[in-house]
Amino acid sequence: LLSGGRGGLGVFMAPSAGYLVGYALAAGVTGALMRVLPQGTPLRTAASAFIASVLGGLVFLHAMGIAGLVLLAQMPLDKAFLADLVFVPGDLVKCALCAVVVHTVAKALPDWPFGGRER
Repeated sequence: LLSGGRGGLGVFMAPSAGYLVGYALAAGVTGALMRVLPQGTPLRTAASAFIASVLGGLVFLHAMGIAGLVLLAQMPLDKAFLADLVFVPGDLVKCALCAVVVHTVAKALPDWPFGGRER
């Protein structure tokens, strides 16, 4: 269910379909990036989390959303990009908050192998 009680397959034909498909894919991209980025200290892990969330959760997801706007809403690329740009500042704040949370958890659980890696 989405906002306004919408749901079903019809939402994948709406202009926001690129974002909907992109959510799951962006989570995978972000997780894959987190696996390959350096970790070891809480600060390094937090920096990696910020980079992974920016590249996967912001750049990749917004690219998928813009593609959906272009393909389904028949928007010109420049207008779709500008329409999407309004969400970037808030998403950057969320990326920073993600890094803060990861830093806090990494400090609290120093023996936890982030990314599933053995030390």
